[in-house]
Amino acid sequence: VVEPLPSLSSIMVEDLELLRMMSQIMNAIAMTTALVSSYVNKWSKYKNLWEVDKDASMRRFAKVDRSLSEYKHEVMKYRRLQIAIQAEPSSHTVRFAKLDNSFIKNKLVEYALEWQHLVTNLLNTVASTKMTTLITYMKGNTDQLEHKPFTLAQLNDSIVLLKQCREERSEMEKSFDALEEM
Repeated sequence: VVEPLPSLSSIMVEDLELLRMMSQIMNAIAMTTALVSSYVNKWSKYKNLWEVDKDASMRRFAKVDRSLSEYKHEVMKYRRLQIAIQAEPSSHTVRFAKLDNSFIKNKLVEYALEWQHLVTNLLNTVASTKMTTLITYMKGNTDQLEHKPFTLAQLNDSIVLLKQCREERSEMEKSFDALEEM
């Protein structure tokens, strides 16, 4: 009678050297997994680029009348993030695993650029609206003041408008300053 061969699992359980090597491999994999996870978490410092709702954020930003320096500060914040992301290494080796960062770097740079464009587009819209409002105000008042009055009521309206324009002059000059700043 032929005796059955021992099973692979029974051979493995009895081979102490094999068990030791398997334990070392499993420990190395667990350690590497922890190190890779820790390294991947370092990208979370840029999470505002992808987590924040861009449209809602721009609506909130647009609600406040801001100076050019505030817009510049906001654009520069995203520009600095872009530069920091580009300075990150394109690959990183953790023990035996080489991690390719190029995709996440490219995507994060794309997000930073998108934020910069959103802020500059908002600035363009605000400046254009202010300029259009100012031009409309000046054109309307100029047309009314250049119109020759034929009655005392029309003359009175022109005088009242002229006084109003003179009173609003300093406010208008501030508008010019704000527009020149933009």
